[in-house]
Amino acid sequence: MSRTKRNGNVEILRFLFCLLIVFHHFEKPVFGGELFTAAYLGVEFFFILTGVFLGKKLKADQEKNPAESFGAAAKEGAEHVWQRICGIFPYYFLAAVIGLAARLFVGINNPTPSELVTFLGDFGFVQLLGISCLSTTGVMWYLCALFFALLLIYPFVRQYYDGFIYSFALLFPPFIIGTMTKNTGNLGAIKESLLGVFNIGILRAVAMISIGLVVNELTDRIKALPVNRLTRAVFTACELILYPVIFAYLIFVGRCGSDYWIVVLMALVLIITLSERSIFFGKFDNRFAMFLGKSSMIVFMCHFFWVNYISFYLKRLPAALPKGRPTAILLGLALTAITSVIVYFGGKLLRFLFRKVKAALFAPPKNAA
Repeated sequence: MSRTKRNGNVEILRFLFCLLIVFHHFEKPVFGGELFTAAYLGVEFFFILTGVFLGKKLKADQEKNPAESFGAAAKEGAEHVWQRICGIFPYYFLAAVIGLAARLFVGINNPTPSELVTFLGDFGFVQLLGISCLSTTGVMWYLCALFFALLLIYPFVRQYYDGFIYSFALLFPPFIIGTMTKNTGNLGAIKESLLGVFNIGILRAVAMISIGLVVNELTDRIKALPVNRLTRAVFTACELILYPVIFAYLIFVGRCGSDYWIVVLMALVLIITLSERSIFFGKFDNRFAMFLGKSSMIVFMCHFFWVNYISFYLKRLPAALPKGRPTAILLGLALTAITSVIVYFGGKLLRFLFRKVKAALFAPPKNAA
């Protein structure tokens, strides 16, 4: 089966929102809470995009081969999530180990047996279920929320696509987002829990992925409509206006109850980008854009333990070097870039070795001569 062509515009957006998240973690140590406080909403973009891709996959699957039963759909969903975990784990493993080493180097964590045992929780993706971990990458909550949300959503969408899209996906996101905004003042509630165990970050992921499913459905409907010069002009103007508004909000506005409306704008402008009606469509379908998109997850996993604790590393620099904001930003970005390269190539090597070991362990026995 041929692979779906990647949208270069979306790949660039993935990298830009990833970069905003990186600068969000510079917020306190470098910007003193004055800039990038709302840039955490870049995570919402990734959740929504996950919903878009999931919708494309499951809609096609439902049309070609409807699920035999809900149980079969749940099993298929578990296999889908497991494949995603296996795909990302070699890179995540290296990033987590480097993150622990970096934190130990500057004394953020004590190398005690209890600290090291707690670190093992970083590899279970169960932080949001109350399991102790260090979360050296700082992004474990996102991966936990993503995987558990997919486990919850997948079988329902696979078995009841239309019912899910036109009922739950329309009703649940406004309810959960509105409730979170009312109770916490914004959408950044990653430490709040339900019944003291179930982290509501999972519900946040379910809501955003559901929005992505609706985005995909609306995109398909727009694609089916005729296009003319006026349509292209309107869609292009919307992209030129809405993306700068979103980026400006994430950079200059503090997190608040209005975060909800930025998520709505993200969904709307993503529909425009994916609908292929703007004059910008296809203009960035090149290797560089694909590289930026693919590197976003690696950068996402490799930045936190540097930029969030950049003040600790600045103290290790020679006294003759300046310790101001430019130095902090350049040092954090440089360390992130170097680590990303190591994790990328190291992760590919681990995946290769894993496949070799798997092939050796599960190879069929040779016939006796």
